[in-house]
Amino acid sequence: MENRKLIYFFGLLFSAIFALLYYGLFHILIQDSPTYGNVYYNQVGLYKNEENAQKVVQQLNDLKIDAHIFLQAELHAVVCGISEDQALTQENGAQLAKEGMNYIEKQWTGNEAILNALQENDIEKVLEMIQNESQRNESAGAAP
Repeated sequence: MENRKLIYFFGLLFSAIFALLYYGLFHILIQDSPTYGNVYYNQVGLYKNEENAQKVVQQLNDLKIDAHIFLQAELHAVVCGISEDQALTQENGAQLAKEGMNYIEKQWTGNEAILNALQENDIEKVLEMIQNESQRNESAGAAP
């Protein structure tokens, strides 16, 4: 009878030890996995000619809307309202609609680096990352 109690004790002890080891291992692996989040923005237009894109950016800047251009394939995309908060992007879209401008709200899922750049308000770096990812998708045959 004593041996049976000893066997149960060690069985429970080893179970607890292995459970703690597995918990620790998976906890570390989950923390090291990359964080993903969404970036929202409004695309006002795509232009072959950079001068036309610059005109739209100037028009948006005159309306106190911060606008940017980045290359998408061989076209110049004019974007504004870049944020990780969809509500802010939608407010920007409402302002565009109020001014009679057409736009498309877009969403981009990015990793922790793009979210950090966005939090640091480094919009050029965010757009560069989106552009680079779009080019990788095109070369792989995926739709951006």
